[in-house]
Amino acid sequence: MGSQQSALQEKKIVVVGGGFAGAHAAKHLKDKCHLTIIDPREYLHYTIGSLRASVEPDITSPRAYFATAFLRQECTCMECKATLPMADEGTHDCQSDIEKMMSRPLDALPTPSMEALGSHILKTKLQQSEDGMAVSFKQVVCICKPLTAICMPKPRVDSGAASQTMIRRRSKLLERARDIVSGGASVEQLRHEISKSSSELQNDLQGINDAKVMISAEEFLSLKADMGSSWKRSRVEKCDSMYNLKLAFGSLKKQVNDLQESSWRDKKFRAFAFGNYEYLCKMYDVAGASGRHCCLWCYTTKLQMRQPPTSQGNIIEARTLETLQRDLQNFRNDGSKPDCMKTCNNVIEEPLFNIPLDQVCIPGLHISLGLFLKHFNSYEDKLHELDIKLAATMSINDIPAQTTQKFEETCQKLAEARALEEQADDLNETVMLLREHLTGLSKADPNTEIYAAMIRDHLKEKEKLLKESKEAKQQTPKLKRADGPIVRKLEETLQLIKVHHQAYHGRSFVGNQVHRCCQKENIDKLMSVAPDAMGSLCPQLLPEANTISRKYRTLFRLFSVCHKQINVCSVLSDEDIQSLAYIVQCIHVYDLVITLNLRVHVWFDWNIEGFESKIFVPHADAWGDSFKQGWATSIDPKKKVVVLESCEEVPYDIVIIATGSSGPFPGKLGLNIVTSEEAETHYQKLQEQIKLASKITIVGGGAIGIEMAGEIKSDFPGKDITVVDSGADIVHSSFKEKFRQRARKQLEDMGVNLLLDGSETCTVKTDTGQEIISDLVILATGLHANSDAYESNFADRMDDKRLLKVNDFLQVEGYEDVFAIGDCNNADQVKMAVKAQNQMAVLAYNLEALATNRRMKPYKEESIMSLSLGRNAGVTQFKSFVFGPLFTKKLKSEDVWIGQFWKETMKLNLQN
Repeated sequence: MGSQQSALQEKKIVVVGGGFAGAHAAKHLKDKCHLTIIDPREYLHYTIGSLRASVEPDITSPRAYFATAFLRQECTCMECKATLPMADEGTHDCQSDIEKMMSRPLDALPTPSMEALGSHILKTKLQQSEDGMAVSFKQVVCICKPLTAICMPKPRVDSGAASQTMIRRRSKLLERARDIVSGGASVEQLRHEISKSSSELQNDLQGINDAKVMISAEEFLSLKADMGSSWKRSRVEKCDSMYNLKLAFGSLKKQVNDLQESSWRDKKFRAFAFGNYEYLCKMYDVAGASGRHCCLWCYTTKLQMRQPPTSQGNIIEARTLETLQRDLQNFRNDGSKPDCMKTCNNVIEEPLFNIPLDQVCIPGLHISLGLFLKHFNSYEDKLHELDIKLAATMSINDIPAQTTQKFEETCQKLAEARALEEQADDLNETVMLLREHLTGLSKADPNTEIYAAMIRDHLKEKEKLLKESKEAKQQTPKLKRADGPIVRKLEETLQLIKVHHQAYHGRSFVGNQVHRCCQKENIDKLMSVAPDAMGSLCPQLLPEANTISRKYRTLFRLFSVCHKQINVCSVLSDEDIQSLAYIVQCIHVYDLVITLNLRVHVWFDWNIEGFESKIFVPHADAWGDSFKQGWATSIDPKKKVVVLESCEEVPYDIVIIATGSSGPFPGKLGLNIVTSEEAETHYQKLQEQIKLASKITIVGGGAIGIEMAGEIKSDFPGKDITVVDSGADIVHSSFKEKFRQRARKQLEDMGVNLLLDGSETCTVKTDTGQEIISDLVILATGLHANSDAYESNFADRMDDKRLLKVNDFLQVEGYEDVFAIGDCNNADQVKMAVKAQNQMAVLAYNLEALATNRRMKPYKEESIMSLSLGRNAGVTQFKSFVFGPLFTKKLKSEDVWIGQFWKETMKLNLQN
């Protein structure tokens, strides 16, 4: 092997073409010779993934996407009633009552509007405050210092008759007020208050202090039994309070520490912590979700969580037991004051156990259940909106049967309002006719005054009717969720599959119920609620119901896969994490109405760039100085040089021609598109076109056309897809009938229309006279060789398809030092990327054999094809064996080999 490598290292090998075949050639030769790879484009176009890039949108920054979608929404100014986009809200200027309120004298009584505005401002600042009790106003008229306000609700009962919970809440308010008034020295302030209090109060306090005793767990259990009370009635604090946790785990701390220091057969024990997020934060005495540094595992802040990962700046430091100890020491050095928690990263006490934080498991089930509830609530909101539209539509029709009384009352009120509006419209038309007559009369005409009076009367009557219509709408009873027939049908379906809301915790679902909801048949039942109900109630709204059902069916199916993957009792491998990340990406694509909890920043760390950015691999990053960008205009076998368009001559000892082929977009891209940015733009435009089109025609029933139909149907199952081909069957006839039969069956199951035996023209009209009306036509009509680089000197070595004739060893006929691989040679009957890879494997052996005068290996074409029909379907043929969708999904359909190609062929890391 050493002599073979040394022989090749003295050779100058030039690869003309940086496509799939050229990349595999460069992969085998990069470290074995003086390699030069020539291509006019700065990137390699990974054509295997080009069809998926046509339908999968770019979601590089989901926060930016949601922000853009929000800013495009229209809003109405409450003052001037002007309609404008949310993006222009900050620059909109109109006359407002707020300026009038600010100019009023301070001794004037506040108006109801001022009371409402002040209450809203106070509630807003309380909501945004850390404790929900105190807020600060930085700028107050006539006051130099900031003003601090404490929210103290007016008591309905005195503290003597109030419950213990209410008394503790009031004590907390007083403690907060004392802390603010004393400037943080609340203990000194309280001591001063007690010293100034009456002697009777001091004696009572001394008696309470003297009566303080500790009751053991055994005695407390005996006391509870004697009283005949349950734990819930006898407990003073919540069972998961910090005091109870310390009491329960105090004796276990030493045992856990001893366990971690022990070993068995020279292997150390490791302790892992599990639990919900609140419990885990208390276990390490971190403030948790309510603190500024709310993450248990790192030092990110709430503000950073609201930004995309690319905008968060430097790498965020991870929390460890050492950093927790450092923060705790800082907190104690600052006097253990609550106001110092922010500066000490919200660490307030010693951890209960010394278990490293990288051995604390993320509560995936709780995150998954919370996200399911958000998705379900969003779906329920959409159905409720559909109920409201149904009520408005039925207000002008007969009220359907099987509706609630509240729903019927809503329809009747809306019908009354609509009838008044129709009367007002009739009057408006009459006014328009009278004005037309009036314009044709002179002032002296006696009918002028009559027409004018009639117009005034009609206008007054119109205003009266509109006012009555407005009042009728205001009197319309608010339609509650349970009163709408569609939401009611959803609840009945939940009961049918034995799933019930919890009566508390925001009507959430427990784990077993979410698992039951995520079953495919139950998802179909839940998502069919709106179309089934609307079909009998109001067919006019059936298209909107179908749209909602289709979108949320896809969303919940994706979520079900994610839910099952994250809730497993095993360690996730790198492949599992990549798969989970991909599912999360797909959820973001369909999740256009859900605003995910911004504090769950782990999810946003898994966002993947759009697929169109992955199919363009930079040559310079992969091959370094071996890559030369330029157009090869000719190959001179006599001089042994490759001539570029710039007239530069690149000498060679061996030349490998891998110029590939060209074809219609999106299967191929023109060679004149030399930058990846421009190339990505083409796919992004096609993504939008496919998204907007309802009917799509694909001309060409080969592998590209069939895979294109499968990709579109996978992401947009509701679109009407037709594949047109002049042949009698799909794909190439060299493949087994069983292979083509399985592909046809899967396409038919997906709803793809196959129109074969029709010679297609540019008007998409078959020779049978059948015309196809489409919103979008995609061409997949075959490929032709890129022969510009070799046709001038190898014209006599080309066949009628402009392919180079090669011998069994992939040498161009008549030339020992000129090889051709991939789509530009005539070695294979069917051109595919995987066959170019097989050719290069043989060529790599033959190059080494040629350098050492050994016998070369002949290339034999193998019958192999893997046809992916979206992410979950496809068919594969290898020699005489045919495999179905399950095998093809694992082999190719899931990721179309994109990660493997980046890592193994291009020797690069695919950044997710």
